[in-house]
Amino acid sequence: MRRVLCPALVLLCLNACGSSGGSSSTDGASSTTDGATASDGGSGDRAPSSDGAGTDTAVGDAAADRATSDGGAITDGAALTDGAQADAVATSDGSAPDGAPATDAAPGTGWSSWLVVTQAGTPQATVAEASGGPTASLELYESTNDFGVDKNTLLPLYTAGAHSDPTNAVEKYWAPSVGGYPYVGKSTLGRGSEAGETNAQAPLGVRDLQLHPTFNNHLIVVAFIAPAAGTYDITDLAAREVQNCGTGAKLMVFGPAKTVLREIMVTNNRAWVTGAPVSVGTLAMGDRIYFGVDPRGSYACDPTEISWTIHRAP
Repeated sequence: MRRVLCPALVLLCLNACGSSGGSSSTDGASSTTDGATASDGGSGDRAPSSDGAGTDTAVGDAAADRATSDGGAITDGAALTDGAQADAVATSDGSAPDGAPATDAAPGTGWSSWLVVTQAGTPQATVAEASGGPTASLELYESTNDFGVDKNTLLPLYTAGAHSDPTNAVEKYWAPSVGGYPYVGKSTLGRGSEAGETNAQAPLGVRDLQLHPTFNNHLIVVAFIAPAAGTYDITDLAAREVQNCGTGAKLMVFGPAKTVLREIMVTNNRAWVTGAPVSVGTLAMGDRIYFGVDPRGSYACDPTEISWTIHRAP
């Protein structure tokens, strides 16, 4: 007996098979679309990714940034390199490049130059200790001896406003007269904000202590008066000229015996020049640490910002 397939049944089978294949194709297309969406949204999905992909990228960027910290900083007149700014930031909390501790001082402690407040009356300036220790007083004067820090009288006149020559970029300053020289005051420029101001140490944006030397070989001096007995050291040593002209300047650091502990040759290109930490030794209350700026021949174009942090161990 011969079997004859019903044409309608064949057609129904073909339609069913075709429909099934179309459904698979649609599912596949849907899967492809989902994959495309995931791929297109990859960058957006990385931040909350539980596998840490977004975090790894951020860590990688930070590692790349930190890798530049091995570049040489300008130290005591050495040449600037591209990695100098990162290197200086690494040393700003009292640590040497690559994290090696420069001193036993804890980060966030000590008396820092950018926290100095110049003011009318006596004392001429004060600086608070970052961790809540005693406030220190400072004396501001021109030395009476060449390249030394002997004192006769303090700078006599305080001006709250800006210097009459705007190229100095200084305010709240002590000087022999209004618009006079030498002076000690506060910069009107945030640290790291000026064109050519490379190698700036953290914290950026602070207003630095600024000195302008005199026309002779005397120094313009900031004398830090120890508010308590203890063992003192200095970190964050650096200086720069505000103007990019002249012959440069020199920052000199003296201990209580008025002997030179460190010198930093400041260039005339607005770059910060850093110095190694200094161990001052044991001081009695009332002893002094001196910071003096020498004009290195000509005092023209010599507004000089200086940086330091003084630490004390009881």
